[in-house]
Amino acid sequence: MDKIKFPLSYQLYFNRNWMMAPMDLAPRCGQNFNLTFRHLPFMEGDHISWALRTSFYFPGLMLNHSLQARFGLQEAKGNFSYNYDIPLPDGFSYLPRNLVKNTLLFDYRLPLFYPDLSIGQLAYVKRIHTQLSADYLNVHESSFAPKSLSAYHEFRFQFIQIQ
Repeated sequence: MDKIKFPLSYQLYFNRNWMMAPMDLAPRCGQNFNLTFRHLPFMEGDHISWALRTSFYFPGLMLNHSLQARFGLQEAKGNFSYNYDIPLPDGFSYLPRNLVKNTLLFDYRLPLFYPDLSIGQLAYVKRIHTQLSADYLNVHESSFAPKSLSAYHEFRFQFIQIQ
């Protein structure tokens, strides 16, 4: 017998970020809080989920650099047991069977240079920047060793419409 599952979801958030200069990659300073609560009121049993996501931005070591610290905490029971309302570590397409209770990210972004390069009529390269990240998973259970480390470069294109 199939039952209709009618989940209800509530969300409360607060964001405060300082304005960015055009060359900044992220807010210079900021705080972001997001609280989510879900439940199935018309089903028997305990089917609830709540999640808290926070993100803090700090100035980097030099001008236009940015440091982000992001923490997510969640608890889920019943039908919501394997739903993830918090950001997961980069590169995790498959997670082990243990449940994710919390995640922590440190992310440092810095511009490499602003070439202002035109690639014919196809694209305009405005900025080349890099990002260094360390992701942690279930910090309360494990050593303080990151689950994923990443560093990558990124181009910022502004495509020109050809008519």
